[in-house]
Amino acid sequence: MERLKIKEIVHLHRLWLLGSQGGARADFAGADLSGRNLRGADLRKAEFKGANLSGCNLSKAKLEEANLFSADLTGADFSETLLVGADLRNAVLHKTNMNGAQMKGVSFRRGLRVSKDPDKEVEVIHQNITGASFDGADLSGVDALGADFAGASLVEANLEGASLSEVNLSGANLSEANLSNAELAMADLTGSKLKGADLEGANLSDAVLADADMTDVDLTHVNTDGADFSGSDVEDESQPGEKITAQDISSILKAHQKWLKGAAGQPAILVGADLKGANLVGMDLSGAIFKNADLGGANLSKARLIMADFTGADLKGAVLEWTDLRGAVLRGADLRRADLRNADLRPAEVGKADKDDHRLYQPTDLREAQMDGARLEGAKLDGVRGYEKPTSNSKGGA
Repeated sequence: MERLKIKEIVHLHRLWLLGSQGGARADFAGADLSGRNLRGADLRKAEFKGANLSGCNLSKAKLEEANLFSADLTGADFSETLLVGADLRNAVLHKTNMNGAQMKGVSFRRGLRVSKDPDKEVEVIHQNITGASFDGADLSGVDALGADFAGASLVEANLEGASLSEVNLSGANLSEANLSNAELAMADLTGSKLKGADLEGANLSDAVLADADMTDVDLTHVNTDGADFSGSDVEDESQPGEKITAQDISSILKAHQKWLKGAAGQPAILVGADLKGANLVGMDLSGAIFKNADLGGANLSKARLIMADFTGADLKGAVLEWTDLRGAVLRGADLRRADLRNADLRPAEVGKADKDDHRLYQPTDLREAQMDGARLEGAKLDGVRGYEKPTSNSKGGA
C-alpha cells in the first residue's frame, strides 16, 4: 500500500476515534504494509486481519482492541506498543520485537482449520511466535494455549496468571520472568532458562523441563505432578540416596523455620534425602520438598506438613498420627503400614474469596500411592485426590 494512502487512512481513523464527521475506521485487512513506518500511530480498534506487517515499525503505537487475526508480524517492531485486548490469534510473530509491550489479556490461542471436505481431519494451527522478543513485556493473563514460543526471549516479562498449557517454550529465555499462578500443564520447557523466575502458585503438571536452568527457582508452592526435570538443576539439589548428616538436617530445618516466618532463610529441599527413622515430631515443615526421600519409619506425628511434597517418597511404617497433611502431594508415595490415625488430609486453602471457590483450594494428592496396611482410623479424608474408601472393614485403603 502506498505511503500517502496509509497516511490518509490513519488520519481518517483518528477523526473516527474522536467521533468527528468524515472519520472512518482504519481497514487494513489483507493490506501489504511490510516495511512501513507507523511508529506512535493511534490505531486503536483498527482492522488488520490477514495484513502483511512484516518488518513494519509500530513501536509505541496504540493498538488496543485492534484486530490482528492471521496478520504476518514477522520481524516487525512492536516495542512499547499498547496491545491490550488486541486479537493476535493465528498471527505470525516470528522474530517480532515485543519488548516492553503492554499485552494484558491478549489471545495467542491455537486455532482450528475445518475443511469443507468432511473426510479431512480438523487441523490444529499452532501460533508461530518462535524467536520473538518479549523482554519486560506485560503478558499477564494472556491465553496462549498450544502456541509455539520456541527460542523466544521473555526476560523479566510479566506472565502472571497466563494460560500456557501445551505451549512450546523450548530454548526460551524466561530469566526473572513472573510466572506466578501461570498454567503450564504439559508445556515443553526443554533447555529453557528460568533463572530467578517467579513460579509461585504455577501449575507445571506433566510439563517437560529437561536440561532447564532452574537456578534460584523456588518450587515450594508449584504443582509439579508428573513433571520431567531430568538434567535440570532441580535434580542436583540433593541426589537420590545422598546421606545428610544430623548437622545438615538441623541447619536445613532452622533455615526452613526462618523462611516460614518471612525472615532470611530458605525452604527445606530434601529431594532423595536419607531420613530413615528421623524424629520430626511436631515440626512445621509446610511447603518442604521430600521428593523420592527415604522416610521409612520416621516419626512425623503432630507435624505440620501443609502442601509439602512427598512425591515418590518412601514412608513405609512412618508415624503420621495427628499430622497436618492438608494439600500435601503424596503421589506415588509408599505409605504401606504407615500410621495416619487422626491425620488431616483435607484440601489446603491457598487463597481467599468473597464466595467459596474450589479453585482456591489444593487437594491432598494420594494418586498411585501404596496404602496397604496403613492405619487411617479417625483420619480426615474429605476431598482427597486419588483415595477411595475401602469396601471392606480392613484398616488399609486406596
